[in-house]
Amino acid sequence: MKTLFLLIFIGTCAFAGTSWKEKAHDLLPTPLNTFETHKTTLSEVEKKLGKAHLVEGNDYYWERDGLKYALKLSFDNKFLLNTIHYTFVSNKPKLEKLGKIDSKKLEPYVSSGKSTSYMLLKENNSEVVIDPLNKNIYSVKLP
Repeated sequence: MKTLFLLIFIGTCAFAGTSWKEKAHDLLPTPLNTFETHKTTLSEVEKKLGKAHLVEGNDYYWERDGLKYALKLSFDNKFLLNTIHYTFVSNKPKLEKLGKIDSKKLEPYVSSGKSTSYMLLKENNSEVVIDPLNKNIYSVKLP
């Protein structure tokens, strides 16, 4: 009985620790939410999004909803997707869609060396920038 309880507890903790990242990926607009890191290629991305507006090394930037470079996709040397960094311009998702967040893991978000009113949640190279005043999500970075 103790073993069963321990397995259930470990399984619950493991799921709870990664749930906000999975939910953040699902909040990305189509077709971004269909891209998979280490599987999706640059040519597959370009078929869905067109050519990038700016390329700097392995980083490719696209304009979204009128914001220049709202989408940054990084690729490895084999042109496989490494990271997705998306800034929500319109229809910012509500914070509650991420589920329960441990407020102790939040830290102030600094942009271009300046303090902001936003908060940053980081875990295993994943980041979510949160606007606590409006209770919505500003941006998502996923490996």
